[in-house]
Amino acid sequence: MDQAIVMLVFISGLGVLALLGAIYDWEWMYRARGSRLLVRLIGRPATRVLNGIAGVIFLVGPWLFVLTRP
Repeated sequence: MDQAIVMLVFISGLGVLALLGAIYDWEWMYRARGSRLLVRLIGRPATRVLNGIAGVIFLVGPWLFVLTRP
């Protein structure tokens, strides 16, 4: 159970990072090699929206999964 909690905190931390990166438009987040392709394809504003959605999913999703398990 301890490992599950550590994993939940880690995934939620990534979600917070992604959400804050989308809100504050952190330059380093969109200049990374993987992000540059997405920015080129759909534009920076759409990439920020997708990043924010992914951040919320990573932040809330794991906790919902654990709390709804029998």
